[in-house]
Amino acid sequence: MISVKKKDFKKAVVRNRIKRRIRYFVRNKMNKKGFHLIIIKKSFKPEMPFSLLCDSLSKLL
Repeated sequence: MISVKKKDFKKAVVRNRIKRRIRYFVRNKMNKKGFHLIIIKKSFKPEMPFSLLCDSLSKLL
């Protein structure tokens, strides 16, 4: 098994939860506006710090 720090794991879980929430949000709300998931997928970079990721998300939404 790959050793994962608990904190990193929690971050990953939260990040995935946010991704999922945003995916649904986008699918429901923005499809009408022709807003594509690709834009949001591009804004998710694994090496991006979590706080920065949250900031970029709040700008998008």
